[in-house]
Amino acid sequence: MKQENKIMAQPLDQETCVFTTTEPVFENHSFYFSDHTKAQGSPLVEKIFEVEGIKAVLVAHDKITITTEGTSDWYPVAMQVGGKIREAVQSDETLVSSTVLEGMPPEEEIRHKVMELFEGEINPTLAAHGGSVELIDVKGNEIFIKLGGGCQGCAMARLTLKNGIEKGIRESVPAAGAIHDTTDHEIGENPYHK
Repeated sequence: MKQENKIMAQPLDQETCVFTTTEPVFENHSFYFSDHTKAQGSPLVEKIFEVEGIKAVLVAHDKITITTEGTSDWYPVAMQVGGKIREAVQSDETLVSSTVLEGMPPEEEIRHKVMELFEGEINPTLAAHGGSVELIDVKGNEIFIKLGGGCQGCAMARLTLKNGIEKGIRESVPAAGAIHDTTDHEIGENPYHK
């Protein structure tokens, strides 16, 4: 008998919630669906977009991160999304179409575009606050970064990452999957905001 795929929801803020499943839903891959039109052929994501207010979905191995228009009460949204995830998983269909990976640029191209973005736009802006961002690695379409200077340990780092860095990466590299912050914010020596 197949074990039930358990789903746990963890709201990050009023717009973002991460759902973690006990079984992978898109094994060893990640893909960012910026709107419902990109979800065609991926039953899991199509079902999630059926929930009112969903703006974007990131599927990465065993994590599904949803972005909404904003909510002060995650419980009803999480229940609906959790139900859609469970419904898709129990259908035994391929959850995310492999065609989303077909147009994936090579790692080196992703690396080049991200470096260009950091050097030309993001780091000059962060430097005004004594901060910086560094590209650590690219694996497939997943991007690993590290914040430094005034951004390391800054109380606004999550906001900077979401509204500045991540948004810039997604505009420059639409094929970008998960974006991982590898920064140890606990050891920030001179955060801009405490």
